[in-house]
Amino acid sequence: MFEELPKLEELNLGQNRIGQLDPKAFEGLENIRSIDLSDNHLLKVPTVQLSMLKRLEDLVIGQNDFEVIPEGAFFGLNNLKSIDISGALNLKRIQAGAFSANPNLESITIASNKELHELDEGAFSGLPHIKKVILRDNKITTFREELLPWKHLTSFDVSENPLSCDCQMLWLRNLLHRKNIETEEAQIVCIHPDRLHGESLREISAEMLGCKHLQSKERAIFGAIIVASAATITTFVLIVYRLRHRILETFRRHWRANKRNTLQEEKDMEIQKTLGEGDYHQPHCNIYTYNYHPVFRNHQHPSSIYSGGQYSLPFPHYQSQGGTPQPQSHQLHQQQMQPLPQTPASSSSTTSTLVLSSQPGHSATIYSPQYAHHIYEVPKNVSDT
Repeated sequence: MFEELPKLEELNLGQNRIGQLDPKAFEGLENIRSIDLSDNHLLKVPTVQLSMLKRLEDLVIGQNDFEVIPEGAFFGLNNLKSIDISGALNLKRIQAGAFSANPNLESITIASNKELHELDEGAFSGLPHIKKVILRDNKITTFREELLPWKHLTSFDVSENPLSCDCQMLWLRNLLHRKNIETEEAQIVCIHPDRLHGESLREISAEMLGCKHLQSKERAIFGAIIVASAATITTFVLIVYRLRHRILETFRRHWRANKRNTLQEEKDMEIQKTLGEGDYHQPHCNIYTYNYHPVFRNHQHPSSIYSGGQYSLPFPHYQSQGGTPQPQSHQLHQQQMQPLPQTPASSSSTTSTLVLSSQPGHSATIYSPQYAHHIYEVPKNVSDT
């Protein structure tokens, strides 16, 4: 019929009393973007015929005689953006998945269908880009919140429907208070029950809608939180009780370690006080820390001052009795030195005695590689020769 119009983009077949379409009625109209089939006598949606219009974006198909919009009614129309099904006097039901084959739909108008009272759950599923839904002036009494994807919806009209205002409509009442969706709220009124007849749904409270069970639900949730918290605390206490010996032992171990450190620090302070500021000037030096004093490591004896690790021995002069030249100044009187204990000679290399001396008038400290654990102090009255 239309083979000679391949570039046709808009077609209006409304008000032609068409009762049936040939399966190839729209063959050759690949460029059609808009078609109007309203006000005819079609008994069912012409799914096969419409599927040839791959570029179709706008469809008007109201005022026909079909009673149901079945699942996949507009199969093949992937580019469809707008559909209008209004004034279908015999339309009673829209099945689940009716528009699932049209993922790019943005606007649906289903209005003034006086017998339409049933919208299946999932009737508007599979529409991620839907923005506008008009369900005005039908015979719909209730809506479920799951009916529509609300993420991108900007306009929603359910006015002039005989709504039964009960707790299932609370979500719609809350929706009317939102500012991001346009609604015809002035004409959304309750028809049932009688006590709410003529009342605006927006102005009705949750209690008036019979939503007392929500309070019970809230109390149940609160109780569940309390029980869960109590169970968590009880579990924690039981774990601590079961591991109490291990926990106490860990605390004791740390306490003993801290106590040992404190006692060692006190001992170091006492040693420092005993040595005196004139003989030993390093505030934190503990000469008992090692078995072998660092001044004797490798039998190396610096000529004046030895500094090793944490030790700093500020003795300016020393004299050796093992072959090392003796400085001429501040030599200690040999006869007044306290002798070292006698021990068997070692089989190792030659042993030397190191005498670390301070300024005249102060006591001196003597070290020997053989007696690294001993400290021998020269009296302070030793004269400087």
